Amino acid sequence: MRFRVRRLREWTFWHYQAIGWPIFTLGHLVSNIVAFGFHWVMISNILLQIAAGFLLSLVLREYYRRVKYRELPMPSLVVRIVLGSFAMTVVWFGIFLLIQYLYKGMAGVEYYLTFALAARLIALIYPEKLVWSALYFGIKFWLDWEKEREKADRAVALVHTTQLQMLRYQLNPHFLFNALNSVRALVDEDTSRAREVVTRLSEFLRYSLVSRDRTDVTLGDELDAVRNYLAIEKQRYEEKLEIVYEIEQQTTQCVIPGFLIQPLVENAVKYGMQSGTMPVRVSIASVMTDGALHIEVVNSGRWMDEESEHDNELGCGLKNVRMRLEQSYAKRHRLNTYEKNGQVHVHLELYQIDRNADEKETAGSPH
Repeated sequence: MRFRVRRLREWTFWHYQAIGWPIFTLGHLVSNIVAFGFHWVMISNILLQIAAGFLLSLVLREYYRRVKYRELPMPSLVVRIVLGSFAMTVVWFGIFLLIQYLYKGMAGVEYYLTFALAARLIALIYPEKLVWSALYFGIKFWLDWEKEREKADRAVALVHTTQLQMLRYQLNPHFLFNALNSVRALVDEDTSRAREVVTRLSEFLRYSLVSRDRTDVTLGDELDAVRNYLAIEKQRYEEKLEIVYEIEQQTTQCVIPGFLIQPLVENAVKYGMQSGTMPVRVSIASVMTDGALHIEVVNSGRWMDEESEHDNELGCGLKNVRMRLEQSYAKRHRLNTYEKNGQVHVHLELYQIDRNADEKETAGSPH
């Protein structure tokens, strides 16, 4: 069933026209032959009328294509359909009179120019135009609904995938191995630093566990996890790693998908260590400009091909980030990567950012 629906969604306007009009034509021919018998003159007359209707449907389609139906209230759309269909019916009636003139001369035209007969014929044809218009927009609304449903299904699947990826962050053996090695090395040298690494590690894993069941977090919470991660990496690399934060305070309440920044930061550390000179400098900045949240992760070193993402220990590179952004923000984001002056920049822009729900409730409270 889903396969058939998918095939129907792939149909264009011309597919529906190619099926609908022959069926309509066959129905008219059969009904007239049954009622009046088979006459070539009658058949050709009917075919010319239907051909006129087909051509007028193309004109009507051009008008409807200019109607922004997604933005219109339903009553306004109905008015446009009613008026558009009536206008095409009147034009069709004029063509019908021309066809009658070709077959019967002025006598045929004058016969249909009486008010009663003209009104009756228009009333007979008008519903056909209305049905065509209703089918046109009905199919469009159905296709839109199918696209939204498919997008929602992909979003649900992506949430499940993201939850698994978050669990990998939590249990990543390489990350845990390196962190525990740092603790072991510090136990005899500096117990306070060893305790700090353990604390940072537990906070990072706690965030991984808590965020696993949440699709969205505040940027502040995400950055706290990033700070814990980088603090552990700092203990590992010591003077080989420099970290800079330039965080605008108001951005910390912005809501973003969980674990969106972490893969960018980890890539910055990993590929910076592979391609840069020591010490590797990693900077994280955030700022609000004209209602858009700008986040930039920069590391010293050079840009590495996207094939390198397959070596990412956490399996969550730029491709995954782009996919999640497409699901969460569609056309309301921009992700750029470039190399400049010996530094790799990953610049992320998110538009129409939500504020923290708690903050919004507080702001809206009368007390």
